[in-house]
Amino acid sequence: SLLNSLSNSNLLINGDFQVWQRGTSFNYNGTNNSNIYTADRWRLIQGGEGATANILKTSEIEENTLTISGFIKPSGIEMALSQKLDYPLQKEDGKSYTLSLLYSSTLNSELCIREYDTNDILGRIAMPSSVSISRVSFTFDSSRLSKKNNRVEIYISFGSEETYDNDQINLSNIKLEVGSVATPFVPRPYGEELALCKRYFERIGNYRSNILGDVGFSIPNSQILKTILHYSSKRVLPTINLSVLSNYRVYYENTGVMTSSLLNEINIREVMDNCASLVLHPTNPCDAQAYFQLQRQDDSTSAWIDVDAEIY
Repeated sequence: SLLNSLSNSNLLINGDFQVWQRGTSFNYNGTNNSNIYTADRWRLIQGGEGATANILKTSEIEENTLTISGFIKPSGIEMALSQKLDYPLQKEDGKSYTLSLLYSSTLNSELCIREYDTNDILGRIAMPSSVSISRVSFTFDSSRLSKKNNRVEIYISFGSEETYDNDQINLSNIKLEVGSVATPFVPRPYGEELALCKRYFERIGNYRSNILGDVGFSIPNSQILKTILHYSSKRVLPTINLSVLSNYRVYYENTGVMTSSLLNEINIREVMDNCASLVLHPTNPCDAQAYFQLQRQDDSTSAWIDVDAEIY
């Protein structure tokens, strides 16, 4: 299309907030320097305590909008919504880069980019409160990088000098691109965006009938079940995190009868780029060699496995 031909590629992932694997609403009560991922690849960070907010997926600007509502923040606390790139920009490539977004807001904030190894600011622009949908953008040159290559962090800054009292900000179409002009935002297909997000984080299960797609094989007359958890290839070796143990149950056929058991323990053994081995310890032993599946306890139970390779 003509729009595609006029648009540069976005160097950010999930810049239009299509993907929300962790859920679509978060109640933020910032204590002990709490930092949380919200929409995929976007992390709310703070330095200090006392801020509260609701982070939601809405359609305030575009079909997929990240909204922070009921935002309360005393002065003296620095906060930001950020995305870190895990590949470096090249100082000597002579390129210009442009950062842009759409927003509406009852509060003052800033759009910024910095080197996250040095915290040097490469560029920034004010985002004054605006009831109408506004677009801001700025351009910076790669020569501003402090060394030959450096990784950068894009963030919307909620500065320490600002005080918020039940305020709201809506964000969409955040784009970092090569060139000195902010070109139209063209969304990636959802499947492509999801695949990019899964390189950093993947939630398996949660309101599906089967938590694991793989079928495991039991050891007869024992309380040991072994299976392989497959997931998308990650950028680094991930960590595997489980939801509440009591929310899981194993189902297997025992002498021709479908049987289920709660679990005493789940051990994570070898973790690789795209799979991990799990050892399950059911409450009731399986009397015979049998295939089994790990599922959530019932239709009202939320259970999942998080495979996490995000940048923290």
